[in-house]
Amino acid sequence: MTQIYRPKIILPLLILSNFLSAICYTVLLSFLWFMLLDNIYFYISIIWIILLWTFIWTLINKNALKSLEYTINDETIEYIDGFLNKRHKTVRINRITDISLEQTIFDRFFDIWTIRINTAWSNNYELSMDFIDNYNDAHKHIEKLVQKTNTPSTLI
Repeated sequence: MTQIYRPKIILPLLILSNFLSAICYTVLLSFLWFMLLDNIYFYISIIWIILLWTFIWTLINKNALKSLEYTINDETIEYIDGFLNKRHKTVRINRITDISLEQTIFDRFFDIWTIRINTAWSNNYELSMDFIDNYNDAHKHIEKLVQKTNTPSTLI
C-alpha cells in the first residue's frame, strides 16, 4: 500500500524568515551604498529591496515546498524534491535501523514534526521528513513496515 505525505506549508513562517534574511542582506549591502547615497532615495531603495527580496523568496520557497513529496510503499521510502532542480532519494525499508520524531519550538507553534530516518549505512540520519502535520500516521506506518520486514519469517 502506497501512501504519499506532503509537507505543511506555513506561509507566515516563510514570509518572516525571508523578511529577516532580506534585512540581513540589505544591512550588509547598505554599508557599501551608504558611501554613495546619503539621502531619502537611499532609504526608499533599501525598503524596496527588502520587500522585493521577501516577495521573491517567499514565492520560490512556497513552490519548493509544494513540489516536496514523500512516498512510502511496502519496500521503500522515496523523497522527491525540487522546484528548479530535481532530487530523488530512495531508502529501503529493510535498511532502516531507527526512526525518531523531532519538534522545535517553532514546530510546536504550528503543530508540525520532523521524522528522521536512520539506516545502518549512515552516521547521521539518512532521510528527514520535514514539516509533516500528520506525523503520527506516517511514523506508525513506517514502524509497521520496518517490523514487518525485520520479522524472522521474512529474513529467511
